[in-house]
Amino acid sequence: MDTIGIIVPCFNEEDVLELFYKEMHKIMDQMSSVRFRIMFVDDGSRDNTLGILRQLHSIDPRCEYVSFSRNFGKESALYAGFQNLDADYTVLMDADLQHPPALIPKMYEMVSSGQCDCAAAFRKDREGESKIRAFLSRRFYGVMNNMSSVEMRPNATDFRMMNRKVCDAMRNLTEHHRFTKGIFSWVGFHTEWIPYENIERAAGESKWHLKSLLSYALNGITSYSDWTLKLPKYVGIIFILGWIASIIVLRLLHHAFTMPDAVFSLILFCSGILCFMLRGLGVYIYRIYEEDMNRPQYLVKEKGITDGKPEE
Repeated sequence: MDTIGIIVPCFNEEDVLELFYKEMHKIMDQMSSVRFRIMFVDDGSRDNTLGILRQLHSIDPRCEYVSFSRNFGKESALYAGFQNLDADYTVLMDADLQHPPALIPKMYEMVSSGQCDCAAAFRKDREGESKIRAFLSRRFYGVMNNMSSVEMRPNATDFRMMNRKVCDAMRNLTEHHRFTKGIFSWVGFHTEWIPYENIERAAGESKWHLKSLLSYALNGITSYSDWTLKLPKYVGIIFILGWIASIIVLRLLHHAFTMPDAVFSLILFCSGILCFMLRGLGVYIYRIYEEDMNRPQYLVKEKGITDGKPEE
């Protein structure tokens, strides 16, 4: 019997967890020939998320959980799921039901038949999202595909099912600053895409705010692009040419602009540019420092794992 493992990162999701379980219970009943394990990863929630996970685990041994000592971020939660779950096929999905569980049977059919190694979902549109978030998301994918060494499908989500080969590859990549969408593109394997309509959260509020989204985007760009290392060269050329052009224009206009003034203005301008560039280089240097420290990506406070079997 095949086993499908589902990794579900959770952060303050007390309002939606029981709804998620009810929807998943329908899918598990529908796919009775398959064994399921649902691995909830509590990312240091401050509400009653952990209490609900304990309750679900006691009711249904297929519901397992790992709880962090504090909030380490969604990427760490996904990685913890990979490390604590062993299954023939692995699914990544959110708890807020914006990733429709109804797609799981189709994903399983595609991957188990050998049609692909990974069946991934993408939004047809971004209906229901704020205009600012939709705009930034479109720009992000455009920037990523122009600057990075990997190509990502616009409106791609983490919602996907993969076979054991893909799962092992994801598990073996131990980098601290993980960017799962980029990692999936980097490891390769044959991926088939499934479109779906964007769905609003079943309950609660999104934990992603503008600051966290921008930080997530920057993490993705710096993980799969060396743009901050190349940028100084191009910016330097542009500003040198701009400075020369301004001197020529001022001379042609007979403007009283002395050479000491020009040198002083150039020094001030270049100093500001250098500070900006050093910030970009500092991002990479700090990442090297963090990797060298080799700290764990997360710390576990509590586990409820029974391999999907009733506790003895």
